[in-house]
Amino acid sequence: MIVACGGGGEPARDATGAEAQGEAAPAASTEPSSTTVAEAPVANPPTTTPPPDPKPTADPKPRVADRDADGIKDDDDRCPDEPEDRDSFQDEDGCPDPDNDKDGVPDIQDKCPNDPSKTPDGCPKPKKTK
Repeated sequence: MIVACGGGGEPARDATGAEAQGEAAPAASTEPSSTTVAEAPVANPPTTTPPPDPKPTADPKPRVADRDADGIKDDDDRCPDEPEDRDSFQDEDGCPDPDNDKDGVPDIQDKCPNDPSKTPDGCPKPKKTK
């Protein structure tokens, strides 16, 4: 970098203070450039007021929870945390019925789940005919 002399007959010097050789470069202008860059026009200038929100629509059927996913909504389910077993025995209450006939034999082992009997297979003994 070359520093121009300020007058008085002193030679120009570079940044280190050594005498510069040759002609000093013109000083850079601190004035803003007269060249301007045109900005692209805005297609849709922003508005100050946002458009109104669309009207909220009411859900014709409010959603009701079914926590146990048995198809019976919690409002109608007597056992909302236990799924109905869907065995055609009191399925509308939403509660599982592990022993429909209450004979002490679980339905999964009971050969006659809707016919109470204290037999091992859950079925009543056949009546003897005379």
